[in-house]
Amino acid sequence: MCAILDNHVAPPRFFEEDPVIWLVQLDLFFSQAAVDDELSRFRIAATLLPGHLLRDFTDILRNPPLDRPYTILSDAIRQRFGKSAFSPRYRLLRLLQPHLLLLQDPSTSKT
Repeated sequence: MCAILDNHVAPPRFFEEDPVIWLVQLDLFFSQAAVDDELSRFRIAATLLPGHLLRDFTDILRNPPLDRPYTILSDAIRQRFGKSAFSPRYRLLRLLQPHLLLLQDPSTSKT
């Protein structure tokens, strides 16, 4: 959530459970804080990404596009973490995967 202190609005912390909803919050922050230009939005968003996710966006972060850098970064976040990686079904499959491997019939496994 955004914190409002002395008429200043703090940007929301990255929400790993749902990066797409974080982008919605970030856009609301930008509106409230009157951050209108793409480059400023890009810089703020880039500084809020957790370190372990920076590698996923190295191409964009090292060479920010001249045209619409924030839009391109936010589209990349939506594409890479949008529906598939953080969907309930995907998370459930990730949790169950080790158990499913244990349930496989040893006679059918390839070793």
